[in-house]
Amino acid sequence: MTAPFKTHRADYAVVGSGVAGLRAAIELSECGSVLVLAKSDLSDSATAWAQGGIAVALSDEDEIGLHEQDTIKAGDGLCRAEAVALLVEEGPKYITELIEWGTEFDRAGTKLAFTREAAHSRSRILHAHGDSTGREISRALLAAHTPFLISICARMPSRPS
Repeated sequence: MTAPFKTHRADYAVVGSGVAGLRAAIELSECGSVLVLAKSDLSDSATAWAQGGIAVALSDEDEIGLHEQDTIKAGDGLCRAEAVALLVEEGPKYITELIEWGTEFDRAGTKLAFTREAAHSRSRILHAHGDSTGREISRALLAAHTPFLISICARMPSRPS
Protein backbone atom coordinates (compact mmCIF):
# COMPACT_ATOMS: atom_id res chain seq x y z
CA MET A 1 0.00 0.00 0.00
CA THR A 2 1.38 3.43 -0.87
CA ALA A 3 1.10 6.49 1.29
CA PRO A 4 -1.35 9.18 0.14
CA PHE A 5 0.13 12.12 -1.70
CA LYS A 6 0.51 15.33 0.23
CA THR A 7 0.14 18.70 -1.49
CA HIS A 8 2.61 21.49 -0.81
CA ARG A 9 2.31 24.98 -2.19
CA ALA A 10 5.25 27.28 -2.78
CA ASP A 11 6.24 30.08 -5.11
CA TYR A 12 9.48 28.35 -6.09
CA ALA A 13 10.84 24.80 -6.12
CA VAL A 14 14.52 23.92 -5.88
CA VAL A 15 15.71 20.38 -6.55
CA GLY A 16 18.65 19.41 -4.36
CA SER A 17 19.94 20.50 -0.97
CA GLY A 18 23.63 20.88 -1.74
CA VAL A 19 25.32 24.27 -1.54
CA ALA A 20 24.05 25.28 -4.98
CA GLY A 21 20.46 24.31 -4.18
CA LEU A 22 20.51 25.91 -0.74
CA ARG A 23 22.09 29.09 -2.07
CA ALA A 24 19.44 29.32 -4.81
CA ALA A 25 16.70 28.70 -2.24
CA ILE A 26 18.07 31.43 0.03
CA GLU A 27 18.04 33.97 -2.80
CA LEU A 28 14.55 32.92 -3.90
CA SER A 29 13.21 33.11 -0.33
CA GLU A 30 13.50 36.90 -0.54
CA CYS A 31 10.78 36.83 -3.24
CA GLY A 32 8.41 34.15 -1.93
CA SER A 33 8.09 30.71 -0.37
CA VAL A 34 10.58 28.05 -1.46
CA LEU A 35 10.14 24.31 -1.59
CA VAL A 36 13.44 22.37 -1.45
CA LEU A 37 13.23 18.81 -2.73
CA ALA A 38 15.87 16.50 -1.26
CA LYS A 39 16.56 12.79 -1.51
CA SER A 40 16.39 12.39 2.29
CA ASP A 41 16.84 15.24 4.76
CA LEU A 42 18.24 18.65 3.83
CA SER A 43 21.64 17.96 5.38
CA ASP A 44 22.17 14.83 3.26
CA SER A 45 23.82 15.97 0.04
CA ALA A 46 26.99 15.31 -1.92
CA THR A 47 28.22 18.70 -0.69
CA ALA A 48 28.73 17.20 2.76
CA TRP A 49 31.36 14.90 1.25
CA ALA A 50 33.22 17.70 -0.55
CA GLN A 51 36.77 17.82 0.72
CA GLY A 52 39.47 20.37 0.14
CA GLY A 53 39.09 24.08 0.36
CA ILE A 54 37.96 27.21 -1.43
CA ALA A 55 40.35 29.55 -3.21
CA VAL A 56 39.67 33.22 -2.53
CA ALA A 57 41.80 36.37 -2.61
CA LEU A 58 41.05 37.65 0.89
CA SER A 59 44.41 37.56 2.65
CA ASP A 60 46.59 40.62 3.15
CA GLU A 61 49.23 39.20 0.79
CA ASP A 62 46.89 38.48 -2.10
CA GLU A 63 45.21 40.32 -4.95
CA ILE A 64 42.28 39.47 -7.20
CA GLY A 65 44.45 39.99 -10.29
CA LEU A 66 47.02 37.45 -9.05
CA HIS A 67 44.27 34.94 -8.31
CA GLU A 68 42.92 35.43 -11.82
CA GLN A 69 46.38 34.92 -13.38
CA ASP A 70 47.00 31.76 -11.36
CA THR A 71 43.61 30.32 -12.30
CA ILE A 72 44.05 31.02 -16.03
CA LYS A 73 47.56 29.53 -15.95
CA ALA A 74 46.44 26.42 -14.06
CA GLY A 75 43.54 25.98 -16.49
CA ASP A 76 46.02 25.54 -19.33
CA GLY A 77 43.68 27.03 -21.93
CA LEU A 78 40.51 25.34 -20.67
CA CYS A 79 39.13 28.28 -18.66
CA ARG A 80 36.87 30.98 -20.02
CA ALA A 81 38.55 34.25 -19.05
CA GLU A 82 35.19 35.97 -18.38
CA ALA A 83 34.11 33.19 -16.02
CA VAL A 84 37.42 33.27 -14.15
CA ALA A 85 37.24 37.06 -13.79
CA LEU A 86 33.72 36.83 -12.35
CA LEU A 87 34.69 34.02 -9.97
CA VAL A 88 37.73 35.76 -8.49
CA GLU A 89 36.04 39.18 -8.32
CA GLU A 90 32.84 37.92 -6.67
CA GLY A 91 34.52 35.28 -4.46
CA PRO A 92 35.51 37.55 -1.55
CA LYS A 93 31.95 38.93 -1.25
CA TYR A 94 30.40 35.47 -1.02
CA ILE A 95 33.02 34.04 1.36
CA THR A 96 32.46 37.07 3.62
CA GLU A 97 28.73 36.38 3.43
CA LEU A 98 29.27 32.74 4.41
CA ILE A 99 31.32 33.87 7.41
CA GLU A 100 28.58 36.31 8.42
CA TRP A 101 26.08 33.43 8.22
CA GLY A 102 28.20 31.38 10.63
CA THR A 103 30.56 29.30 8.48
CA GLU A 104 33.54 28.43 10.66
CA PHE A 105 36.57 28.44 8.40
CA ASP A 106 39.86 27.36 9.98
CA ARG A 107 41.76 30.11 11.74
CA ALA A 108 45.25 30.90 12.94
CA GLY A 109 44.44 32.82 16.11
CA THR A 110 41.82 35.38 15.11
CA LYS A 111 42.73 35.48 11.40
CA LEU A 112 41.54 33.16 8.65
CA ALA A 113 44.08 30.40 7.97
CA PHE A 114 44.97 30.44 4.28
CA THR A 115 47.07 27.67 2.74
CA ARG A 116 48.94 27.51 -0.55
CA GLU A 117 48.04 24.62 -2.81
CA ALA A 118 48.41 23.47 -6.40
CA ALA A 119 49.07 26.27 -8.92
CA HIS A 120 48.35 29.14 -6.55
CA SER A 121 51.21 31.60 -6.10
CA ARG A 122 49.76 32.91 -2.83
CA SER A 123 48.17 31.37 0.23
CA ARG A 124 44.47 31.68 -0.61
CA ILE A 125 42.86 28.32 0.14
CA LEU A 126 40.37 28.30 3.03
CA HIS A 127 39.38 25.06 4.75
CA ALA A 128 36.77 24.37 7.40
CA HIS A 129 37.43 21.76 10.07
CA GLY A 130 40.34 20.42 8.02
CA ASP A 131 38.85 18.78 4.96
CA SER A 132 35.18 19.14 5.92
CA THR A 133 34.61 22.40 4.06
CA GLY A 134 31.50 21.27 2.20
CA ARG A 135 29.88 19.87 5.33
CA GLU A 136 30.58 23.08 7.26
CA ILE A 137 29.18 25.38 4.57
CA SER A 138 26.03 23.24 4.35
CA ARG A 139 25.68 23.31 8.14
CA ALA A 140 25.95 27.09 8.25
CA LEU A 141 23.51 27.64 5.38
CA LEU A 142 20.95 25.35 6.97
CA ALA A 143 21.40 26.84 10.45
CA ALA A 144 20.94 30.39 9.18
CA HIS A 145 18.11 29.80 6.72
CA THR A 146 16.09 26.64 7.46
CA PRO A 147 13.18 28.62 8.98
CA PHE A 148 12.61 30.23 5.57
CA LEU A 149 12.56 26.98 3.58
CA ILE A 150 9.94 24.28 3.13
CA SER A 151 11.58 20.90 2.69
CA ILE A 152 10.32 17.68 1.20
CA CYS A 153 12.22 14.44 1.52
CA ALA A 154 11.70 12.25 -1.51
CA ARG A 155 12.58 8.76 -0.34
CA MET A 156 12.48 6.35 -3.20
CA PRO A 157 10.52 3.17 -2.48
CA SER A 158 12.64 0.04 -2.49
CA ARG A 159 12.07 -2.38 -5.32
CA PRO A 160 10.65 -5.76 -4.54
CA SER A 161 13.18 -8.57 -4.79
